[in-house]
Amino acid sequence: MTRSAYGRNPRWGLVACAIALAACLAACPGALAEIKEGDAFVEVKGTDFELDGKKFVFQGFNAYQLMEAAGDWGPVGKLMVRDIMRQAKENGLSVVRTFGFAGRLKKNALMTAPGEYNEKMLAALDEVLDQASKHDIRVVLVLENYWNTAVDKDPTHANGIEKYIRWEAAKSGKNLTTDDFWTNKNLREMYKDHVEFMLTRKNSVNGRVYKDDPTLFSVNLLNEPRCEECGKDLQKWIDEMSNFVRKIAPKVMRTVGEDGFYDAEFSDDEHLKANPGEWANTQGQDFVANHKGKDISYAAIHIWPDDWNHREVRFQHDWILQHVKDAELKLKKPFVIEEFGKTRDPGEPFDRRNRFLETAFLDAENNVLRGGAVAGTSWWNWYGRGDGRGDGYAIYSEDESTFAVINEFSGRLKKAAKNKDSKAKAFTQKEFD
Repeated sequence: MTRSAYGRNPRWGLVACAIALAACLAACPGALAEIKEGDAFVEVKGTDFELDGKKFVFQGFNAYQLMEAAGDWGPVGKLMVRDIMRQAKENGLSVVRTFGFAGRLKKNALMTAPGEYNEKMLAALDEVLDQASKHDIRVVLVLENYWNTAVDKDPTHANGIEKYIRWEAAKSGKNLTTDDFWTNKNLREMYKDHVEFMLTRKNSVNGRVYKDDPTLFSVNLLNEPRCEECGKDLQKWIDEMSNFVRKIAPKVMRTVGEDGFYDAEFSDDEHLKANPGEWANTQGQDFVANHKGKDISYAAIHIWPDDWNHREVRFQHDWILQHVKDAELKLKKPFVIEEFGKTRDPGEPFDRRNRFLETAFLDAENNVLRGGAVAGTSWWNWYGRGDGRGDGYAIYSEDESTFAVINEFSGRLKKAAKNKDSKAKAFTQKEFD
């Protein structure tokens, strides 16, 4: 996601919020199904996910901020993480996508220098994974970010891949840009070192090594990578890093983490016309090429109609169907709608946003009924009770009408997976022409 995900400062009383969360959690104890060490990992079979030999179709959600919540907000943040996991379970959600990096503010940076880490933030991520496990929620962990989302005024601070570039530029004396991240040997090795450190970490809460924890559904190599007019460089990087991750964590699935644009270096005119604009033709991403490699487990896309100036439901629908077509006919891999959302101004009715969510869920449900490649959805972005930091894309725990839509379709998606229409078929080339 490219938008300012931390739109405003918290406006809630910490003590009052903690009391409210604690009261809610105490009122809903209940025995929970847990993901235990030694349980099966979700895996790929054809265009499906499987768990314990059964088809696994999920409705999930993004809550990118969970590590910073657990690490920077004290007891309140940990309660908020626990509350989101509890509500997710109650709403039938089974996968959360969250950022495995932090650093909006310098004090919260996960990596403070090459190979040096903030133990407080690592322990916070341990807490997030443990709470997910205790609530039977699997985690998509985003390993790094293309975007520099630092908001403090310290000129020495950056996050995302920008921090690697600054460190290497200072060491080598070279003038480096974000495009060098894909080709510079030292930058690639720095990324690999970070990935290996994270995936071989032992959780300080439950003692599990990340790569051996079935709570880990998959990893994103990088959130929304770009390489303008250098898509072949990005493709080589994806091939190299997906292979590297597979060797370290063979049981954990891998995907790119991209928007799903089509690039002029790889795609024909039909695909380029599907892009939100000509600007997307040269961003370096190519949905088919990027997800075709043997070490990429499944395909995924992001949809941002507001940011891309396509604020109509039709564009969202067409974007999904074009990628479903490619997932089924060209990639033959499971397909996930990984990020999607709609802005809502303060005081604006929820109906329009709910409509965008509903139509995405309908597209997913219809495809699952047909036995197609759609295997999961993850809407953007859940903020917990009392969290005032969200921007226009925020979906708060208190947004009852939105959660009514989410809850309804979570049940319908599971039913579709179990009771697909015996006469339905996955999309064929003819049906798309």
